Amino acid sequence: MFARTRCLLCLSALVSLPGCLGDGASTHPTAHRGPMPPEDWPAARSQATPAPDAVQAQGPDAAQGASEKPQKTRFSVGTFNADWAFDEVDDRSKVANARNSPSEIDWNWKVERIGDLLIAKDLDIVALQSLGGRREIVDIAHYVLSHGGPNYDIAYVEGTDRLTGQQVAVLSKFLIHDARRLDIQVSKHLVADVMLPDYTQLVVVNAQLRAGRYGSQTEFRRQEARRLRSEITKLRGSGPVLVLGDIGSHVLPETDGYTSSAPGMFAYADTKSHDDDCYDSGESHLAQRTHTNGDTPGRMFFCGLMPDPAAFSVVGKTVIVRGEIDDRRQNPWTIPVSQRDTSSHYLLAAEIPLRTAAAPGTPAARRTPSAAGPVAGPNAAR
Repeated sequence: MFARTRCLLCLSALVSLPGCLGDGASTHPTAHRGPMPPEDWPAARSQATPAPDAVQAQGPDAAQGASEKPQKTRFSVGTFNADWAFDEVDDRSKVANARNSPSEIDWNWKVERIGDLLIAKDLDIVALQSLGGRREIVDIAHYVLSHGGPNYDIAYVEGTDRLTGQQVAVLSKFLIHDARRLDIQVSKHLVADVMLPDYTQLVVVNAQLRAGRYGSQTEFRRQEARRLRSEITKLRGSGPVLVLGDIGSHVLPETDGYTSSAPGMFAYADTKSHDDDCYDSGESHLAQRTHTNGDTPGRMFFCGLMPDPAAFSVVGKTVIVRGEIDDRRQNPWTIPVSQRDTSSHYLLAAEIPLRTAAAPGTPAARRTPSAAGPVAGPNAAR
């Protein structure tokens, strides 16, 4: 059973994690490696100034990873909507209170289920959505570490969704040297700068957009995607960008209306040139059906880098779904533990060759990833 160590964590990380004590948002940027900050973290911080209330975890073993394992030729990424991973501590919004964990025992169960999934998959980078906040991501990261999983860096910046209070975060085995929000009206998003073992800086964008198929929901989601895409275009000028998250749309590349949909915008399918295309995970039949109802809201968009088209997977079906798929209209906490699903989403995973990314403007082969061939560069032989 997961034993909560929140008080110990907060006492030992009082400066870097004030939110654990429930005293509001941080007034200065913070950084730490996994759930416990190393003694020398201030010296290792990037010169860039992240947004207030940012958590960027880092430590000596993250920086050493590249030199210790030069034989690594690819890295794995994943995205997972944890489906209301809210602990029992705070009195939240009416919407959130209907879904958050009713007790510490229930929250421990949720942490164990998510943590065991992450340990089993052992991803290098994973984006999580639908979290309650800072405490929740620290609890999950601590469980993973204390049960033999990776010592993840954490990127977390509080979002602005007051209706649900849902937050997003990024976990990485590699050094995260900046975490921030963009100055746009997209309530649930996060940008993290990750240093890969080949010293390529990868910009990871984690977003959770408005879900739903009603016209108003679809238009709201398009507006969010349009704002975020505008900023992603700027980010692509400095190197590869990986967009992960719950896009909230079931539309696939072969679906009518894809070009004007939120996924189509992230793939740059609405532009005249193919030179700026980003590869949409929805292109691969291996990456479809990421929701238990058969839809595909979990997505990845690869800009300036190319995934292995044969290495996509929708995982956790036997771990996440227990018995019959839960009716999402039912309060999950009324369902017996033996039958309760961990989430209404599966974990979407992929692998990317660890080579110097293609320069901005290099075609990403929207429909035929294999046609793009290997990404060339000085580290291509690794």
